[in-house]
Amino acid sequence: MSGLAAAASASTSSPSSSCSPTTSLPPCARVIPVPILSDNFAYLIIDPQTGKAACVDPAEPEKVLAAAKREGIQLSTLLCTHKHWDHAGGNEEMARLLPGLEVVTTKFEDIPAATVRLGDDDVYTLGSLSVRALYTPCHTKGHVLFLVTPQDETELQEGKTAPVLFSGDTLFVGGCGRFFEGDGQQMVEALMGRVAQLPPHTLVYCGYVLVHYPFFVYVLGWE
Repeated sequence: MSGLAAAASASTSSPSSSCSPTTSLPPCARVIPVPILSDNFAYLIIDPQTGKAACVDPAEPEKVLAAAKREGIQLSTLLCTHKHWDHAGGNEEMARLLPGLEVVTTKFEDIPAATVRLGDDDVYTLGSLSVRALYTPCHTKGHVLFLVTPQDETELQEGKTAPVLFSGDTLFVGGCGRFFEGDGQQMVEALMGRVAQLPPHTLVYCGYVLVHYPFFVYVLGWE
């Protein structure tokens, strides 16, 4: 499990870098972190084959749209991990500003402007990429992670690219989210039953960068 790399979300200049040198595979999608609010991160995801693009948890629409403009991309999709305002608070404004935007999210709680609601292991297609919802209730009752992989599974099997995980407020760079609507057992299941079972070269992009490294060593066994 020590190979699972948490992405260094704090740098917009090197979005594919990580806090661990244990993975050398390029991500299956281009990921651009967008700092928002006081200490959150939204993200842009770009399919390298088709140019289709999505954003993740754009709670400050103006900053996310400015980043998309700088990159010269058109957003077709919004991915929302859970209902809290600092993740879902920009959904309605994004939908207003981008007519036809698909707002893809969890089906387990009410999310503003939702158009596509995913259950556990449901898959949404973004160009040549698959976006799989992983249900991880605890921080909120309906929280999901988004696992992005190529539709062509041979890319992963042959070790050409790394999967990308957007972990919202379940897993941080050095810790986990607060148990607002769940308990410790649910968080253990989310971290050990879901995240820890992903390929070891998975790149993780978190909703925050909160660093508490003993969490890695003693809870997840990472080094």
